[in-house]
Amino acid sequence: MFSWFGRFIKSEQVREAARKSPHDFIRRYKFPWYDVLLFLIFRNRDCIGSELSHYYSCIGLPARRISRQAAFKAIRKVDPSVFKLLIHKLAERFYQSKLVKTYKGYLLLAEDGTTLNLYKTDESLQRYGFVKNQNARNAFQAAKSTSRSAALYDVTNGLIVDFQMKRFKDSEIPIAIEQLKYLSLMNGYPGIYLADRYYDSVELFSILESHGLKYCIRAKSNFFKHYIEKMKSNDEWIKVKVDKVWQKRLKYEQPRERFSKDPYIKIRVVRYHYIVNKNNQTTTVDLMYFTNLSKDEFSSSDIVYLYNRRWDIENSYKILKD
Repeated sequence: MFSWFGRFIKSEQVREAARKSPHDFIRRYKFPWYDVLLFLIFRNRDCIGSELSHYYSCIGLPARRISRQAAFKAIRKVDPSVFKLLIHKLAERFYQSKLVKTYKGYLLLAEDGTTLNLYKTDESLQRYGFVKNQNARNAFQAAKSTSRSAALYDVTNGLIVDFQMKRFKDSEIPIAIEQLKYLSLMNGYPGIYLADRYYDSVELFSILESHGLKYCIRAKSNFFKHYIEKMKSNDEWIKVKVDKVWQKRLKYEQPRERFSKDPYIKIRVVRYHYIVNKNNQTTTVDLMYFTNLSKDEFSSSDIVYLYNRRWDIENSYKILKD
């Protein structure tokens, strides 16, 4: 896999995708496009001088040197969209290999959003925006630019399938729905979609089912409240009616068409009680999960385990940000 990636990053396809201008990366100087990309991918230090020395040592060329000015000049030539190509091609190649691991025959796909703080430039402010608060009411007052970002992450294999950077004002669910088009990279493997309580939407549930996905999503305490109050156990199926008033608020064609024909959707609700010991005090925390997985295949404890696997994406975000 790594030898393939090494060949691919040196390919003409990547060179074309990496350059902002047709005049960039024409010749293979000391810092060609593939070295620039690998340098950016593996960079983890604040000082570019020490990072360059570390990079060349890692690739077996400790005596090679380029100036900081030359490095910055090469980096400015890079079109950031090349990294989407690298992510998608690596995922596509991986799922065609024999390295793929599954859990009970499924890929566990975690979806989660985060915010990324960026250096303030005219370009970053225009593309991503900023967080408005009492100290930053306009772009001139903003100390930094901020993007709304999201990853579709295969926690079974530790692989990012897709990563998006959008404007800060964009919301999580539309980004998540956009990312579903990259399921085609996974070579037909069935998946279980894991997400936090900000993703408990009947529109998203319907769209996930239209893609053949199972899901396990943490529930907000007030969601489907009238249905859940009637539950006689901690693990039941509820039948939710999406009435005509609700249907008018739907934003996507697939759920609109589905619920116009049949206004009901069946959702399994699993309630779980956690006992938490903190400061020598014991408290009980009640959590709920929405899923369309069958009881025959996944018990209540399995559902809780599946959701806990979602935390792998949180740990990956922490590593990336650090």
